[in-house]
Amino acid sequence: MPETAVTVNEVSETPVDLTTGTDGDETNGNSFSNPNGDLVLYFRNDDGGGNSATATVTAQTTSRDFGGYGPMTKSDLDVSLDDGDSKLVGPFSKQAWNDANDNVIVNYTGTGAAGVKVVPLKLKKF
Repeated sequence: MPETAVTVNEVSETPVDLTTGTDGDETNGNSFSNPNGDLVLYFRNDDGGGNSATATVTAQTTSRDFGGYGPMTKSDLDVSLDDGDSKLVGPFSKQAWNDANDNVIVNYTGTGAAGVKVVPLKLKKF
C-alpha cells in the first residue's frame, strides 16, 4: 500500500506550530516531497504511556563509488523516540533519500508508534 503523503511546511517569518503535527502512519508509513533536497523532519513522541518508537527514514541509494574513496554506503536512518522526546533531523539530500517520485519515505515501529507526530519543514526561499 502506498505511503500517506504529508504536506511540507515552509518556514518563513510566519511561525510553524511544532506542537501540532501529523500523526505518523504506523501502518503505511509517510511520504514527504523533497524535490530540492532541503527537507527537514521534526518528530515528537506524544504516546503518554511511557512507550518508545522508532521513525525510520529509508535510504534509496545505499551505495556509491566516489573516485579515490571507493565505494561508500548509506544506511537507513533510525530516529529513536522515547515518550516525550522531540528530535529534528535533515536535510535529506535528493541523491541518497529521494524515491523515484522525489519523496522521502518514513516508517514507524515500536509500542509508542501510534503516538508519533511529524512536522515536515523546509526553508522558504525569497
